[in-house]
Amino acid sequence: MVEPAHTVWKKGRGLIEKVDNTTGEIICRVEVPAKYKTVKRQVMVNPARTRKVEIPANFKTVKVRKLVSEPQERRIPIPAEYQTGTKTTRVMQTLLSMIEPTLQEKGCLNYQVFQDIEDENVFSLIKEWETREDLYHLMKSDRFGVLFGTKILLTEQQNIQLHTISHSEGIEAVHATRGIICLE
Repeated sequence: MVEPAHTVWKKGRGLIEKVDNTTGEIICRVEVPAKYKTVKRQVMVNPARTRKVEIPANFKTVKVRKLVSEPQERRIPIPAEYQTGTKTTRVMQTLLSMIEPTLQEKGCLNYQVFQDIEDENVFSLIKEWETREDLYHLMKSDRFGVLFGTKILLTEQQNIQLHTISHSEGIEAVHATRGIICLE
């Protein structure tokens, strides 16, 4: 039960009537029935229990791979492949990929790649070697062959020049040429 039955006074005529003295209206007593709400409940019919069920074994045939020899490692150098980008980009990527391995070569003191700011298709490679023999060793190597392989990407013939520097001078030579006297 939400609300029990009760009576209230309402406007209108009925079995029990009276006149409201303040308003002069006729009101009657009305019986309001009780309000009920239906509730659903679960009632235990049987208590919880366990039951033993026999499940037969399941068999299937499986193929087995057996290790015949231990895994081995072989390192095979594979040059990078580039599919996208301009030929200029591909040449630059090839030149840049050669920096680290070349710096590991015996006698390599320095390796730099430059791209011309006025013509992006012009590249300069500056390599410094301890001895001429170290340079000749590089020129005979497969790595140097990669440099020649870039010619298929070029529109003009490769221009390779070797410069030999017998000695180097510092800022003193500039000062001497300009007539600057340094007191340091």
